[in-house]
Amino acid sequence: MKRSLRKAMRVVGALLLLCLIALAAFFVWAWRASRKVPDFYAAALLAPEEELAQSGEALVQDLQQLRDDVHREGTWQVVLTEQEINGWLAIQLPRRFPHLLPPQLSDPRLDIDATRVRLAARYTGKRLESVLYLSASIDTREGDNVIALTLLEAHAGLLPVPVQSVTKYVDRAAAKLKVEIEWEEDEEGRPVAVFTVPMPESTRKLDVRIDEVVLQTEQIVAYGRTRRIDSFLDWLNESRQQKPSSD
Repeated sequence: MKRSLRKAMRVVGALLLLCLIALAAFFVWAWRASRKVPDFYAAALLAPEEELAQSGEALVQDLQQLRDDVHREGTWQVVLTEQEINGWLAIQLPRRFPHLLPPQLSDPRLDIDATRVRLAARYTGKRLESVLYLSASIDTREGDNVIALTLLEAHAGLLPVPVQSVTKYVDRAAAKLKVEIEWEEDEEGRPVAVFTVPMPESTRKLDVRIDEVVLQTEQIVAYGRTRRIDSFLDWLNESRQQKPSSD
């Protein structure tokens, strides 16, 4: 009886030891996986500072040109390249908006293809150091300059993170930019941030519309049009007065 009991205890002890080894191996794997750096992020960090500064300045110039374009009647478009945006994120963001990101996040960079945008940043917490990245798609909605941002997936290194847990950070950033967000869910249950692009006060006498936002390889293209409100109202009144004749 005693021998059987000892044998059983040895088996239980061996099983517990195996479980502890497996658990330790899992935590080691998870720690290493959480520190894995995405290839696009590693490549973006290799860009020289001088190149980043030039690219960031190019983005500022593009936005200044866009500001001029939206104040003139007619159609307009703007092309924002991945290189320019990353340059702005590296150099201009810390200077102009030092408190936009949480203090745990630094060195944001993005990657753009025809279907999604991926945004990554270093995360330095008390218990974890990792690279967090989020992918999202962009669509225009019917309405006045309404954009829908669908959060597709989130990761800490190689480890998946519930994408719903990211929404509170999006809300905080939007609040600092004074952008109101309404959350929806798509058919797959993924969160969708729906918001109206704010227009500067100087355009209050203009009807400025964003018609489409298109993702392409390494760039975002936005198409829009501008019309003076008084000319728009004149056109609307004329179109209402012109009724089709009936036989």
